[in-house]
Amino acid sequence: MNGTYNDETFAREYESIWGGDAENAFYSAEKFDKERVLNQPEYEFSGRSTKSAYYVLGIDIGRFRCTTEVCVIKVTPQIQGAAIKSLVNIYTY
Repeated sequence: MNGTYNDETFAREYESIWGGDAENAFYSAEKFDKERVLNQPEYEFSGRSTKSAYYVLGIDIGRFRCTTEVCVIKVTPQIQGAAIKSLVNIYTY
């Protein structure tokens, strides 16, 4: 009954339903989806980096019949400074 209630905002925040991109957004959702491609995904240790490289998994658990996404990130330690982190694969379950 609140005047500030919005069905679309509620669905996005509490039911994880995609509501589309914002009006006048600098980038459109379609542009992101088109460019979201890994040209050389890694399915096993590739040897393209140092032997000290390791992998970290980031997981977004899907709820209520949604998909679960697993992001595989390769971490390559550097002698000086921060390690280099690269997204090398994405699995959808």
